[in-house]
Formats: sequence, C-alpha cells, structure tokens
Amino acid sequence: MAIGKNGQNAREGVVWEKGRSRLFFMQAFLQNNLVFLLIILWTLPWKGVALWKSARLSQKWWFVALLVINTIGILEILYIFVFSKHAGSGGTSETSLKN
Repeated sequence: MAIGKNGQNAREGVVWEKGRSRLFFMQAFLQNNLVFLLIILWTLPWKGVALWKSARLSQKWWFVALLVINTIGILEILYIFVFSKHAGSGGTSETSLKN
C-alpha cells in the first residue's frame, strides 16, 4: 500500500481530491442562482416546442428522449430545425387528408 504525503494512503488522497473538486462545483453552482435561472429560462421554451412537435408528429421515441435527456436546449434545437423537418416532409399532411 503506497503512503502519500502526511502519512495518508495514496488512494484516500485521490478520493479526497475528487470529492473536493465535486464540492467546489456544487458550491459554485448553488451560489450562482442567476445562472441557474437563465439556464431554466433558456431550456424550457425549446423543450416545450420540441415536445409539442414530436407529439404532433406522433414520434413517441423522440418525445421520450426529449423529455428525459437534458442537454440545455441543444438536442431540442436540433430536433426542431433538423430532425422534425425530415419526418414532416415524408408523411401525409393535413390538407391531403381532407381532400
């Protein structure tokens, strides 16, 4: 068993360093409520539109993925502008169903 500085076990030092860095990020995140609020305000509209589009296009797997995976709006934006366009162009439209 390797002994590190101050007579500690080397593994304990590694665990302590990981815990210390996690603690730093948790404290920084909790102290920046404005950043958290801005992330929420950015994500919610994108997520709402993407979920609405996937439900309208009857894409269950996209709906579940968009609901569960949080990418701060990146996946939602890609779905809205890239993936939903491909799915919508290949299917039947409402006007063709009425005629």
